[in-house]
Formats: sequence, structure tokens, C-alpha cells
Amino acid sequence: MFYILTMRKLFLLIGLLTCLQINGQELKVVSNIVDSIRLHYNDTNYAALYNLLNSDFKKNFSYTDHHTFYRENILKSMGKLKYAKYLQNKMGSECYLMYFENGNLELSLFVDSKLKIAGLQWLPYKPEKINHLTKKTSYKSDSKKTSPLDLKVDSLVHDYMLGGASCGLSIGIYQNGKIYYKNYGEISRNAGKLPDSSSIFEIGSITKTFTGLLLAKAVKEKKINLNDDIRKFLPKGYENLQYKNKAILVEHLANHTSGLASVPSNISTLSNYDSLNPYQHYSKKHILEYLKTVIPDTFPGAKNNYSNLGMAVLGIILEEVNQQSYAEQIGALTSEMKLTSTAIELSEELKTKLTKGYNYLGDETPYWNLNGFEAAGAIKSNSSDMMKYLLFNLKEGAEYIRLSHELTWGDVNYGIGLGWHVIKTKYAHKLIWHNGGTYGYASFCGFIKEKDCAVIILSNSGINVDAIGIGIFKYLQSN
Repeated sequence: MFYILTMRKLFLLIGLLTCLQINGQELKVVSNIVDSIRLHYNDTNYAALYNLLNSDFKKNFSYTDHHTFYRENILKSMGKLKYAKYLQNKMGSECYLMYFENGNLELSLFVDSKLKIAGLQWLPYKPEKINHLTKKTSYKSDSKKTSPLDLKVDSLVHDYMLGGASCGLSIGIYQNGKIYYKNYGEISRNAGKLPDSSSIFEIGSITKTFTGLLLAKAVKEKKINLNDDIRKFLPKGYENLQYKNKAILVEHLANHTSGLASVPSNISTLSNYDSLNPYQHYSKKHILEYLKTVIPDTFPGAKNNYSNLGMAVLGIILEEVNQQSYAEQIGALTSEMKLTSTAIELSEELKTKLTKGYNYLGDETPYWNLNGFEAAGAIKSNSSDMMKYLLFNLKEGAEYIRLSHELTWGDVNYGIGLGWHVIKTKYAHKLIWHNGGTYGYASFCGFIKEKDCAVIILSNSGINVDAIGIGIFKYLQSN
């Protein structure tokens, strides 16, 4: 049985059952359970979240109560769950720091002998001092601190760089024919070396805009249509990929309206799953097998729900259409744009310029292997190449580039093209943008044709940089 108590709008759930004595290997399994909690919670997949509980827990805690608890008492106040860090074993439970968008909570987890959740406890987190999260007093910078733009960018990055978990930033700004690069912090913690425009970072989901360009190119080459049923390009046996006879179309994958989950619900069940590198063992074969289990519950195209899985499926389709691997297609595209430091797999020379990534807590993280999810986030690049990429998009010199920016969902206030997000700013300009994030990196990019400006921000910390990018665009539009 368990108890439910109200505490600062949170519930306390304690399973009074015989729980597992944890050893090293079993602790990894528990960490995988915690990562499943994160994935299902962020995807609002409350059914999958509920299925992590054991049968005794379920007898005393209904699905409705469980759903309401997470939706009303955690999601509304805390936002999305960004990261989980193991703390300690405390009185038979495994305790984790759960790092949300709007603050932190402590999760104590009780696991039974069958590795099901026998009980859990959510509490406000009272942090002990962590040395590497101590706020900094200074950081390196190549800013000349002379122009109004210098001073504005310095002011926007100041709080970010003083945070204990931050490491380095490389920023590129284009305005009225001129390019400016501004760099802060370090390429790796305590290295003492400032990043520059050649330093390489994981760009995460900005990769999706490259995938959108590949799709637009294939459309213009008449290899595929945006309104094609995706099953046209998949093997036989996917009759399930429809809702009330309405099929998922190619454009639904590119604008996140396919109805597919953000990530497959079974991603953390693989025997070799690693919560620090979650996609590395999930292959295209796994994706295709998972798609056969999908049962859509809404009309494709009706609802925007950001989906890494949908973009991964689009990558698989593009491989079929172009008869090339996704990496080969990216190689051809970057060659066309003369991007010499942008790739999925870096050369030995480029690896020497790769920065080290750090998570929300300041801990070094492994580089991500995206495996079957390459099209959703596998590209690495630097601010110099990414500025070339943004100018390639800004100038719209080819028809397929223009096509990738055209709305396929939404309206002029907020919509999505092929991978790109499009919003109307408060200055009534059209900002075309995307951001990205892996555990160790964060990124933001965008451009405004009316103001002839573009911005790229690359960070080797998993802390979101959107506020810096938005602040720079506000300045560029008002000057």
C-alpha cells in the first residue's frame, strides 16, 4: 500500500513493499527506469508512465489519479523534465535530482525484485553545495567592448556565463552585409582556451532544418511529393499508420503534425540502453519495428506535437528516395554550401576542434551517437559554417530553399515550414528559426530577411540559449 499526502502542491507516494537491494548493475537498471520516467513524462504518455508501476501500486493508485497527479501537480508548475542525476541511497530508496524547466525536485524511488516501481516520493529539492555549480566571478571573452552591439551581446550572455554549469559560447551575428563573431568561456572546463568560430559543437535539432532542405530538394527534383502517403516509401505491413482512413503524409513528418510520439516508448527497454547516450543503440530497424506497433489516435495534420521520431522516419524515407545514406546526403549538401566543418562523422582533423560538452549540472557528458535518429539531431558544426548556412537560407538563392521556408502548418503568427519554425515578431518581422539541445550542448539559429540579419549561438553546455538569441534579435530589429 502507499500514502498520498499534499505537500507544496506535490504528492508524496511511498510504496511500503519489499524492495530490491541495489548493486551496481541493478542501479544502472534503476537509472534506466528514471530515464523512462523522463521520456514518458515529457511526451505526456501517462499510460506508459503508469505501466512502470507494479501491480500492488496500481491497485491503490488509479490511472486517473496518476494522470491527474503528473498533469496538474507537476507538469503545470514545473514544466518539462530536462535531466536526472543520481544522488544517493537513502533508507532503501534510490534518490535522484530531477532537473525541471522551472526548478528542481528530489525523487526517491523504490523498486521491487521484478524491477517495477513499488513506490516513489516527490519532494522539493534542498541542494547541498556542489563545487562546480558555484557561481563564477569571471570568464574569458574576445569581445572588444567598444560597439553598441558588443555591449549588448556582453550583457545578454553575462548571467549565462556566470552560471556554474556553463562552459563556452561561440556566437555569430550577421547584420547588413557584415559578420561578427563573439566568443566566451572555454572549449572544455579548466582548459583556459577560448572557443572561436572554428570550434565545433553538436548542433542538436538544428539538424532538422538540414533534413527539411533535403526534403525540399527532393520535391523540386520530383522524387517525392509533400502530400504522399509515407507508406509509399516504407516496406509492406504498415496499414496501422492512419487514423479513420486518413494517412500520415510526408509533410506531417516535416512539420511535426504526424501524431507520432516524440520518441519511441520502448527506447529505454533495450538491454544495452544508456541513459547518457539514449539513441546510440536504437537503429533504423528498431524504428521500423516500432512503427508497426503505433496506433494513431488523432487525424494527421490536425495537431502540432514536436516529434524526433517523425523526423527520424523522414530521414529513412529520404534514404529510400535518394538511394543514399543520410550522412552521404548531408555531405553533398554541405559540399554545395561549401561548409567544410559540418558533418555527422568528423574527420580526424576536425575532431581536434571538437569542444567537450557539459550537462545542466556541469558534468561532462559523452558525445551523442544518434544511430537511427541522425535526421533529427546528429550534425556537428561551428559558428563559421553555420553562419554560411544561415546566409545560404537568408538569400534563398535556389527554389528548394524557398520551399523549405514556406508554411505547411500554422499561420503568419506561428507556423512551421519544412523543419523550420516561423514566427511573427513584435516588430512584425518574420523570424525563421530553430534551436537544438543534446545533453551536453545547446544551440539557436535564425534569420530575418526584412532586416537582413542572422544569428547563430553554439554552447557546450546543455543549458538553453534561446533567451540570448531572442535578445540579440530584439536588438537587431530595433537598430
